[in-house]
Amino acid sequence: MLITDIRLQNINYWADKIGREALAHLYGSNTSYINQLCKGHGSFGNNTARKLENVLGLEPGWFDQQHLESQSQIENEAPPQQATNHSSLVPLISKVAAGNGLEAADPYPVGTAERYLHPGDCKLGKLSFALTVVGESMTTKGPLSIPNGSIVFVDPEVTPENGHIVVAKVQNNKGEIEATVKKLLKEPGNYKLIPLNSSYDAIPIDENVQIVGVVKKVEQILDCL
Repeated sequence: MLITDIRLQNINYWADKIGREALAHLYGSNTSYINQLCKGHGSFGNNTARKLENVLGLEPGWFDQQHLESQSQIENEAPPQQATNHSSLVPLISKVAAGNGLEAADPYPVGTAERYLHPGDCKLGKLSFALTVVGESMTTKGPLSIPNGSIVFVDPEVTPENGHIVVAKVQNNKGEIEATVKKLLKEPGNYKLIPLNSSYDAIPIDENVQIVGVVKKVEQILDCL
């Protein structure tokens, strides 16, 4: 296989793994440039390959080697940790309910995720992760609305305070653990998880509820179904 074909294969692997927008941000270019490289239309010389290896935290020469022959090896590559604006790429690991609860999943092992997202200028802790919202309990016509399909960036290192949007694990009547996103209400003798949509019920906070982290950013996917 020609080295140009190997580089093309490798950049498409990383574009699929972390997204072209995040890859462009790390490289310091616009997304259209990465799109051209992924299509084999751009100039993918040594300088480009070495810079990509550097920003992705890979060994020099990584882009010149064929890796897809060993799928298990490439799947275990550590995710990139370098980014600008004091941010890191964040793993999108699961779904969280805004409505009826979804079965909770613990964060994936290090290095695995559905894909990696860039939180922009939002400063997050090293243990942060992202979740896709499912349901309508946080959908409103007000200034704060988290509709179905939104992506929430969650920081488990932030102390949850009154009024914060949080992700919590809730044990239901069947003993199953479900994940949900709600607004935290902390008043004397009255701790609850409140939906923004008044059509849904609040969840009293007791021994069956564990707050996982605080939502620091919400992104809405306009073309979600």
